[in-house]
Amino acid sequence: MKENLAIYIYFENKITNKSLIDLITYGIEEEGIPYHFIGDDCSDYKELATMASNESQLDVGIGLDESGNICLHHSKLPDQYFLFPSKHHNDQKKLRDIGINGARLVKGIPFIVE
Repeated sequence: MKENLAIYIYFENKITNKSLIDLITYGIEEEGIPYHFIGDDCSDYKELATMASNESQLDVGIGLDESGNICLHHSKLPDQYFLFPSKHHNDQKKLRDIGINGARLVKGIPFIVE
């Protein structure tokens, strides 16, 4: 049985530094929301985020590609609308904050914005 009641993180399989994913999950854990992550052959972070949000019963997904692009998506938003799209440049705070903001989207509380 799939664990759908979670934020889904889809990442490009070519990512070798799994600590990037750990940083995202730390932010989600901080807010007390479950998560699940899956590697995929897709190389488009926006498509990965869309697939992740569609898989999640919480409707929230995060996409991360090998080039360092990351974003958050809610399945109820139009497919071309993404939250916090950016290059993370291995910035630990940025990666953790996108996890926090994904969890806050689920909770319906204000985002962390710099």
